[in-house]
Order: sequence, then structure tokens, then C-alpha cells
Amino acid sequence: EMEKTARYMNDLVQQLLNCSNENEKILKKEGKIPEGKEVEQIVANLMCELGIPKHLKGYKYLMEALYMLIEDAESDIIEVTKGMYLKIAQKYGATSERVEHDIRYVIKIAFERSDSEKLNEIFGYGSKKEVKLMEKIMLLSDYIRLQYLQ
Repeated sequence: EMEKTARYMNDLVQQLLNCSNENEKILKKEGKIPEGKEVEQIVANLMCELGIPKHLKGYKYLMEALYMLIEDAESDIIEVTKGMYLKIAQKYGATSERVEHDIRYVIKIAFERSDSEKLNEIFGYGSKKEVKLMEKIMLLSDYIRLQYLQ
């Protein structure tokens, strides 16, 4: 049983290391700002680094929210976020309350599974201070934009 657990932990560490390395490869393309599928890959790799499992509904909802914020970076943030949960809910046949709940859950998982150094890098305060969910989503999108898309 301990051997099985050790293998699982080793696999998890390898998976997290691979996520970081994938973003490094995308960024090494000479002077090219990532777009389209590369942006999707960057977002997916960051979610992997944060330890968010792909099989949870909140994963795809958070991905969608991040795409919306990244695409509309020049727009008024209040207008973008105003109906965001509803737009995502309509796309996936859910309720806006369910979307918000599921996003909140996967972010909670990220705070539980990710190391405090990565959380501090993204959110600027580690996992101690409580902020609103939308602020966490906006901080994630800002981090992606600043780290990878400029």
C-alpha cells in the first residue's frame, strides 16, 4: 500500500513538473505572442500546475471564464464579469449558481494542493487572505496575461 502511494505521489510530482515545462516550450518560440490553441494550452498547463483535476466540471467552467477575461482584456472588466456565470451556464446547460459553486470548488482545491510559493506568485498573498471568487478569477487571468501573453 505504501509503495502504491509513493508511486502515485511520484507520478503527481512528474505531472506538475511537465506542466511547467510545457509553458516554457510555448514561450521559447522566437518573439511570437501565443494565441489560439497555445493560449488554451497555457491555461490548461497552469491549471495542472495548480493541481486542478480535469474531470471536475469546475475545471471547464474556470477555463471558460479565463478565456473570456483574456479575450476581453481591453473591455470594461465589470461588463465582462457581469453575466459571465450566466454565459458559461448557458453554454454548458447548467445554472449560473452551479457554475459559480463549481469554480469556487476547483479554486479551493488549488489552494489546498498548490504550493504557497506558486499561490503567492499568482495571487500576491498566499492562501491566508480570503477574497471574492471573481477577484481570484481576475487575478488568475491577469497572471496568465502578464506571464505569457505579452
